[in-house]
Amino acid sequence: MPGTLEPKLDIAWDSFHQNFFSNIPVFFQRTRLTGGVPLVYVLRDCRVEHPAPRRAILLAALVQILLLLIPWPDLQVSAKRNPAFDNTQLTWSGPVTIFRS
Repeated sequence: MPGTLEPKLDIAWDSFHQNFFSNIPVFFQRTRLTGGVPLVYVLRDCRVEHPAPRRAILLAALVQILLLLIPWPDLQVSAKRNPAFDNTQLTWSGPVTIFRS
């Protein structure tokens, strides 16, 4: 039909593709605020309304430190040596099948 727009199904590869380096200048831009806007409303999505639970944070930090410092009695640093196997030699006489495809 004459005069109708056809949908664009192709990708404009020549257009600007945004990546990390294109965002660096935006990070250093300063925003101009009018005098009547309080700073509380500028970062309203980022603010913490209640004070941080200091006792809970301190307790969590202490538990983490204690878990690192407590020596575990069942933790074996090295394998126990069994003297019954001192003169034992292990050999394999069968075919090696792991290298066949």
